[in-house]
Amino acid sequence: MSIVKQWLYLKDEEGVPLEDVYLNLYLTGTTTKAILYSDSIGTLLDQETWTTGTSGFFNFYIGNEWSPSGYEATQFFDLSWRTSPFNYLTDGDMEANPTNNWSANNAHLEEELYFINSGTKALKVFDWGTTAVAYQNIETEPGILYSVTGYGYSATASAAIPNIFAGSSPAVNDYGGATITVKDVWTKATFQFTALSSETSINLNCQGVSGSSAVLFDDISVTRVTAQDNSGVIEHIQLFPFFFSVDETDQNEDKNKLLSNQLAYKFEQHVNETYLDEPHEIEPVNVNLTDGKNNKVVSDSLIYEINSLLNILLTCGGDAISVKSAGSLVETVLLDTFTPSANGYYTDLVHTINRSRMYPVIQFYEYLSPGYKGRPPVPGSPSAGSNEIIYPQAIQDQSTDTIRVWTTENTWLMATVVASGE
Repeated sequence: MSIVKQWLYLKDEEGVPLEDVYLNLYLTGTTTKAILYSDSIGTLLDQETWTTGTSGFFNFYIGNEWSPSGYEATQFFDLSWRTSPFNYLTDGDMEANPTNNWSANNAHLEEELYFINSGTKALKVFDWGTTAVAYQNIETEPGILYSVTGYGYSATASAAIPNIFAGSSPAVNDYGGATITVKDVWTKATFQFTALSSETSINLNCQGVSGSSAVLFDDISVTRVTAQDNSGVIEHIQLFPFFFSVDETDQNEDKNKLLSNQLAYKFEQHVNETYLDEPHEIEPVNVNLTDGKNNKVVSDSLIYEINSLLNILLTCGGDAISVKSAGSLVETVLLDTFTPSANGYYTDLVHTINRSRMYPVIQFYEYLSPGYKGRPPVPGSPSAGSNEIIYPQAIQDQSTDTIRVWTTENTWLMATVVASGE
């Protein structure tokens, strides 16, 4: 499985972060939810409970063209959001623990692992008396229109009928519902109701013979139909680059990537070959030859000329190469006093280079104790050091002889100041 991480921020038109809002990511222009993961190992992300965090931040993992459940580079997505949950039910898809998240009235509930509509589980409702239902109470707003959608399954041999209805209390269908009469196939049922109170019961009914009948339910959802001001959709989000990844084991000539598979394949065949095999007809440069062959990155003649001139400059003496200065050419400074600042520290490097005539080049490295290049140990210095080059967070010019240095730690440093000339 090849999945990549995406992280985004959700803000309104004025740039204010939208925190704790519910999200759904759809394939653009459809109502099909994208297959997302909550981590890099492929744990499915439950979009029914997916919300933004602090500062409107959210992240997820999604498969690319190399993943069995991934998407091509040309796939776009629509992000829908609102402050209330998209599905008011808990465990409406039956994937968590339906026998615990749904309650029973004159019924017995079991998990179904074989006959399912989607995912890995469904809910099986046995008729144990009058109006046998699995139900769940949800919060609703009086006068607001809601839509209920779900799937039911009934085997011909059971002679039972699945019903989905809503009511003011469990086992009551005074808000309306839908009946599924098709046998031996998962069938979708949907209806709408207007809530009359702050709580509504969603009922999954098995209409059959008490003690001998059962039906299945899966993917039940309740969504708000009446429009809300605090919701919106961001359309046509591009998550993948248009260029596909290269497969060096393939030889096709598709031009939907920066480098074709065919060319990458040819490169791959040469990875273990030496220059004697002349892979791609490119030979190494020989600094002792003056030929002008174009089968290398640079010609031998150019390297020969550069090498000859360099030898002359280094051996001729006089003013061929010189650094003129009135002060010390190289100065080593120990930095052992640090002042806390923000998330780190700073210290001032004071040097003796005459900057009216010269231009100092400064290099920092971790102090190595005891001693450094013949210097005696410094009492109280760190007991160890790597002598590695350090790249400070920031360097600021304070004056002609003072440089201020910011670091993340207050570990002692050595600084080499080199005069580069007049």
